[in-house]
Amino acid sequence: MYMAEPPDVLSVLVSVSSLSELIDNVDFMNRIGLQDERIARQVGEAKAEAAAERRATAETRRLTEATVTLISARTDEARHVRDALVTNRNTLLGAQRLKAGALADARETRQEFLSEVQGLEAESAALGAQIQAAQSGQFSTGAPSAAGLIWPVNGPVTSGFGMRWGRMHTGIDIAVPTGTPVHAAAAGTVVYSGWMSGYGFLVAVDHGNGLATAYAHNSSLLVRVGDHVAQGQVISLSGSTGHSTGPHVHFEVRVNGVPVDPLSYL
Repeated sequence: MYMAEPPDVLSVLVSVSSLSELIDNVDFMNRIGLQDERIARQVGEAKAEAAAERRATAETRRLTEATVTLISARTDEARHVRDALVTNRNTLLGAQRLKAGALADARETRQEFLSEVQGLEAESAALGAQIQAAQSGQFSTGAPSAAGLIWPVNGPVTSGFGMRWGRMHTGIDIAVPTGTPVHAAAAGTVVYSGWMSGYGFLVAVDHGNGLATAYAHNSSLLVRVGDHVAQGQVISLSGSTGHSTGPHVHFEVRVNGVPVDPLSYL
């Protein structure tokens, strides 16, 4: 913008022709000076406002960038939380499926166990009936003496006579390696030699006077029905056939077909 130079004071004083003109000229110069001051003040204020606006714009930009950064971080955090929730949900659903499967398996296992118990009880009753049938021509004069029976094998008793897992364990379990010779506990006649489901390969010997013994879970049978065996004679080889969790001899003593504790007779 073009601005004229301010008039020289001396030239103004010299050029006047009267006092009134001088006064007018001085007043004019004062007004020009005031206008210049006002313009200078306005220019300064405008510069200050522009600087303030620039500072405000910079602060706004800084705040905007900070807000964008915060929103981005919160978005990432929300995404991670969402992913974690999805993972946890999938894990929970998987655990629920596993639980449902385990429950179904447990029910199935329980039913199988009950069926197995019923089967073993039926087999025990069948063995007792078979022994009684073989002894039908005999008459027991009373409980047989505990003396005279020998251990069929040498080994630790891992399960005794009595209730076990909700069913009656009708004998004792003697742990021995597979293939161990099994000896007749007393002299007698073989009344059963063969397979009997839960018992596996089984030998039963009638000793007379209502007393009989049974040897289960064998891997091999060495006698036949009707054979007469001597005390200590090897009648089978031990194993883990039938319902068995490991190699052992399941040894039973029966009086008139009823299972009794073998330890009372050994």
